[in-house]
Amino acid sequence: MNTSLSLNINNSLSGWRIVFVGQVQGVGFRPFIYNLIKSLDLRGQIYNCGADAVLELLASEKIINDLIDDIKNKLPQLARIDNLTQSPLTVTDIESLLKNTQNEQFSIVGSSDEVNPSLNVAPDTAPCNDCLNELFDKYNRRFLYPFINCTQCGPRFTIINQLPYDRPNTSMHEFEQCGTCLHEYNDPSSRRFHAQPNACEQCGPKLWNVIKNADFNFIEKSEKNAIEIAVEAIKQGAIIAMRSVGGFHLVCDAKNTEVVKKLRARKRRPTKPLAVMAANSTSANEWVKTTRSADELLNSPQAPIVVADVVTDKKFDNSEWLQELSPGLSRLGVMLPQSPLHWLLFYYYQNSPESSRWMREYCSLALVMTSANRSGEPLITDNDEALEKLSDIADVFLLHNRDIATRCDDSVFSAWSDREIPIRLGRGYSPYKFSLMNQDDGLSADSLFSNNRSILALGSYLKNAVAVNKGNDICVSQHVGDLDHPDNCNQLDSTVQHLLDLMKVKPNAIACDLHPEGYGRQLAERLSREYGIPLIEVPHHVAHIYSGVAENNLTTDYFGVALDGFGLGWDKKPRGGELLLIQNNKEHNDLFLPVGQISPIAMLGGDKSSKEPWRLALSLVHHLVQNNIDLKTDLYSQFPHLLTLQSENPILIEMLNKHINCPQTTSLGRWFDAIAGLLGICDFQTYEGEAAMRLEALASQCLTPASDGSSFEHAIKAKLDYKIDIKRFLYKKDSIIELNLYEVIIELVSEYKKTQSVEQFALGFHIYTAKLIAGWIEFAGKQYANVVDVILSGGCIQNRLLTEALMMELKQKNYNSILPKKIPVNDGGVAVGQILYGMKHLASECLNTKN
Repeated sequence: MNTSLSLNINNSLSGWRIVFVGQVQGVGFRPFIYNLIKSLDLRGQIYNCGADAVLELLASEKIINDLIDDIKNKLPQLARIDNLTQSPLTVTDIESLLKNTQNEQFSIVGSSDEVNPSLNVAPDTAPCNDCLNELFDKYNRRFLYPFINCTQCGPRFTIINQLPYDRPNTSMHEFEQCGTCLHEYNDPSSRRFHAQPNACEQCGPKLWNVIKNADFNFIEKSEKNAIEIAVEAIKQGAIIAMRSVGGFHLVCDAKNTEVVKKLRARKRRPTKPLAVMAANSTSANEWVKTTRSADELLNSPQAPIVVADVVTDKKFDNSEWLQELSPGLSRLGVMLPQSPLHWLLFYYYQNSPESSRWMREYCSLALVMTSANRSGEPLITDNDEALEKLSDIADVFLLHNRDIATRCDDSVFSAWSDREIPIRLGRGYSPYKFSLMNQDDGLSADSLFSNNRSILALGSYLKNAVAVNKGNDICVSQHVGDLDHPDNCNQLDSTVQHLLDLMKVKPNAIACDLHPEGYGRQLAERLSREYGIPLIEVPHHVAHIYSGVAENNLTTDYFGVALDGFGLGWDKKPRGGELLLIQNNKEHNDLFLPVGQISPIAMLGGDKSSKEPWRLALSLVHHLVQNNIDLKTDLYSQFPHLLTLQSENPILIEMLNKHINCPQTTSLGRWFDAIAGLLGICDFQTYEGEAAMRLEALASQCLTPASDGSSFEHAIKAKLDYKIDIKRFLYKKDSIIELNLYEVIIELVSEYKKTQSVEQFALGFHIYTAKLIAGWIEFAGKQYANVVDVILSGGCIQNRLLTEALMMELKQKNYNSILPKKIPVNDGGVAVGQILYGMKHLASECLNTKN
């Protein structure tokens, strides 16, 4: 075709380049555009550029505008457009486009080599309904193929080595597509048109078993019947190590209490809850009660673990199983199959049913599905590493040869009455990208950061996750873990490097926790030196509150309540019960104002007390009984184990008397530990938060919904129906309003003398604390009449009973409670708060310099 003639013929048309920014790779976006444009008989091309998609088209401006509206309205399920730019093509661009499309009116072309930094990477998703139907269709060529996928489902983030998301840049580069798969890949009418992980039994990844024999040696089995062998082993009481999407799972029969005990012993995980996988919602309801929204989350493409209240209905005799799976707790994590391989475990257990109805019907099989690692170590992803490190845990290995480029634990959400609270981001959500709302405070990201500037935030010591921004866009990494193990520290190194390499981002500043110790701090200082960029230290609880702000467009002043176990405050003291004021006002350059704190409690023996709640109980009692003989008599008569503890540990009492290694902390988390120690329900914690979780479960026993169908929430509301004279519990310490919880214990001990109920004591502490915190905020609010929003953050906010009671009280006092939507409320969200604080810190410095 003569180019100049084409230009003359099409002189009423113009050329346009549209750059789509968002989740537009690995989600069927280019095939969707291809079919849409072909139906309109327009000329052009689409290609990947970095993490974006670029559409070049010959059409009038009106057609382009109508087309953009059509694209937005018909997006594939997993696609998301965050932003798009539209610009005219030059004459040279149009000539090049005409040349490229001589043989085909519209085409998908190879990716651009241009480096285009972006924070958009598609996460992994569970199988779509179309793939599931094919998986169990005996006439389909992918019948029972455990790696079936299409443009709407399957592995993404965990197989990507680098962007753009093309097959050569993924773990699938080793698998050359057979003729039939390649035809699908190039066929615009196929659901696998440009599906990068596309494969089948003939050309794709394979499964095989490795089994421990009687001599405890491993022998390799053939690929044939690998899943059936694993399922039969599960029926016989074996523990399976299975290579899944983002790493290995340890799997066993959740209803076999002996094998669950064996798993706990081998993994050295004595009491931490274990998640259960059920075949479908019907089967999951044997274990937990879910709301409609929680059920939708369970069945979503992200397929996270959802923690919900256990079923107590007598027709389900699950109490024995629950004692092993979630000892001492009233909630359990459940999930549904997250990959074709997981679905096939249930299929073979059901003896290969002919009809697909089984996928929706009750299945008696429930599987423990827990991360395959030794407690405290990173999730294992490699076959050889699994065989070495899990050899004394697993009896049978179910392996495959599709490499996992990036480890990614399961995501976890907690189901409440009207929402789901994020606990951990991983498979299905990571990397999680979102955009900050522009805040009209003079200190928003746009006031300092152009589109190519960023802060790298290294998060916290526990439940670590990192984050990086590009202007107003923030990307949160997958869960890394606790930085108390060298392998997790190495994992932090690799996560940071992979995130920066993948996103093509070079940070302009490093943000980290204020605590001067720990590996995260060491890495922050090293990167700051290597890049020659500023290091921003962020007080732990300030970061918590800013993380709660990030997903909400708050343009007015607001209170922030940070309630957790430990973190260094702005004054470098141990804290965890803080009330702060954030003033979004151009006249105020302060990034936060401390307003209140919870009364300090002594950590007897320092950090050791966080693992041994009885130490905190001794501290609590020691403080209370000074100069109060009557109370001392009551406490020791009602809780005689305290006398035993004192007599067995005289040196500790001496330490309290002389204030030796007994640092004071305002932490509400330590207060919960102290009450658990006082009641004797948890003397030693085997996992973080165990004492508080057991205390919440104990308290919840008093809130069992009535036979008339009244809800858990109504039960809480009934307990809140009394008044407290808040002034009895408050006093000013310098400019800080201190909330005195010692007075609460005195009240509860008095009530306990009458009831002798540890359940009522536990409930009373939750209710009193919620009412007092709400009153504390209201009292502080008298000085700031325009403040109506309250950010709730920190690990204690995961306590459903405490937080729902607090939110009810705040609502009654005309305050708006604000919780995050997808950012974890615990330390997993701290990195996000560090970025927002860092932005405002640098912007504030910039303003001060100008002034």
